[in-house]
Amino acid sequence: MVGMKTRLIEEIGTRAFLRVYWGEGCKPYGCHNAMIPIKDSDKKDDWNLGGNPEDYPDELWPTKCEHCGELVPPEVNRQVHRKRLYNTESGNPDPGDMFFAPWYHDHE
Repeated sequence: MVGMKTRLIEEIGTRAFLRVYWGEGCKPYGCHNAMIPIKDSDKKDDWNLGGNPEDYPDELWPTKCEHCGELVPPEVNRQVHRKRLYNTESGNPDPGDMFFAPWYHDHE
């Protein structure tokens, strides 16, 4: 049996996205979803990065579901979504990656 290689990655900042989501039935995800990255910060847990949805004009928002390609309807949920940014090529943990999750630890 061959094991998966692992590597220890680090959180290096925060990435902000313009995100739209709507409806049901986008299998296997449940709702339709699309995100466009807008800003990176080297500050960890920068949960204000990117401002508010009303700060961005309509033409900057995603136009179709990233999973099934359905076009975004006129009435849709918009948010500036933030995620932790890691020192990987994609900025996300990949299969086999390990990282410390201090937000899960008991601080006592």
